[in-house]
Amino acid sequence: MKELQQKAIMLVDVKGFSYKEAAELLNVKIPHLKSLVFRGRRELEKRLRNEVKG
Repeated sequence: MKELQQKAIMLVDVKGFSYKEAAELLNVKIPHLKSLVFRGRRELEKRLRNEVKG
């Protein structure tokens, strides 16, 4: 997962920042942040599924 995706996931999903707050902290526009979060979640889900399958 790319570093910016990791930061976006951490801010939005773990720390509970709003999209607006997270976008400001990462210096990106809100649509870009939403894309980062979406792709990051998808990548995380893929990795977790592979871990469970073993």
